[in-house]
Amino acid sequence: MLSRYGGLTGHDLEVMTHGEPPWRLADAGRRPGTGAPIRPEWIRDYFRAEGAPDDGVDDPPPDLAAVSQWLESAPDVASSSDGPVDTLEALRAWAARAA
Repeated sequence: MLSRYGGLTGHDLEVMTHGEPPWRLADAGRRPGTGAPIRPEWIRDYFRAEGAPDDGVDDPPPDLAAVSQWLESAPDVASSSDGPVDTLEALRAWAARAA
């Protein structure tokens, strides 16, 4: 996965994900200049039904040392964010609610 997506910019990833059904469903009712929540069931249904396209390539498990090094060298996203920063605990709580 790192070899496939690690070289993409944030904008590249945004364009790629915002074309998927959960984003399109949220955008359908969104007024310009506002945000729109993506319902957990939309994400669940998307990944149960079709999910991210499978290109037939079996990615090897990531090299954890390489991933750690890559993450440590990444710019500090939290310092440039306009909104709250997700924590691991908050993401786990959200995932538990969505299940």
